[in-house]
Amino acid sequence: PKKSFKDWFIQKRRHLTTFPYYKRSSKIRLAFITGSQYAFWMFFVFCLLSGQNPVPVLSLFLLRWICQLIVFRKAMNRLGEKDLLLFSPVFEFGLLFIYPAIRFSNAALKQNKWKS
Repeated sequence: PKKSFKDWFIQKRRHLTTFPYYKRSSKIRLAFITGSQYAFWMFFVFCLLSGQNPVPVLSLFLLRWICQLIVFRKAMNRLGEKDLLLFSPVFEFGLLFIYPAIRFSNAALKQNKWKS
């Protein structure tokens, strides 16, 4: 595992450069996951700010969060990683801002290529 944010950021930049080589079906699934996360958060904020009754909005948010934690808990148990479960919603929200920055840096900064 990477020890610093800078090392992690560089590693993620490398990972995102492989996206063009994914199968079309994998690209569609990944785009759907990302799009649904952005849509959920935008809809959640919109409903809270638009004067809607906050009880159903917060109830749906809580339901989504509980379902997400159940799925993540099963995955983390299999991987032997139990420390991150309660932080996972925070990480998800943060990654919605970090991944566009990584994509932008990949577009703006030239990657070093291996010499053959």
